[in-house]
Amino acid sequence: MIEEFDGSGLVHITCRGCHSAFLTVVITTPAGASSICMVTDLSAEDARRVRQRPAIGEDELLNFHLLLKNSNSYDFCYRRA
Repeated sequence: MIEEFDGSGLVHITCRGCHSAFLTVVITTPAGASSICMVTDLSAEDARRVRQRPAIGEDELLNFHLLLKNSNSYDFCYRRA
């Protein structure tokens, strides 16, 4: 379990057989349970760390878009804050 909120939860699941990883939101209501799942390359620890970081802002997204748009190549490196 990565995070719980309002009767729902964010769960990291790793298949023992193929080692594929999934992030799943499980939603419980009086009518039953539902889930939304996506494949990920994050480990459970990565997922916890990412959830604790602030959301990406509009300015950061626009700046990244402009970087990609104006770049002659996609050679860029990730710098930790």
